Amino acid sequence: KAAELIKFAVNLAIGHEHGAKLHLGRARECGASEDEVWETVVYAMRPVAAQVRNFAKAIVAG
Repeated sequence: KAAELIKFAVNLAIGHEHGAKLHLGRARECGASEDEVWETVVYAMRPVAAQVRNFAKAIVAG
């Protein structure tokens, strides 16, 4: 289950829809709860959010 959730997160982070759907389905088959799925989504968002924050800081600081 954990491995499938990790693969799901990686595919979300790289924007690979087919892989994300595939590994989401497999994670659910392994018993992943909706809370675990959404926690995984949050983890996938963190690096992207950090990049946006750093980019904004650089622009705002001018």
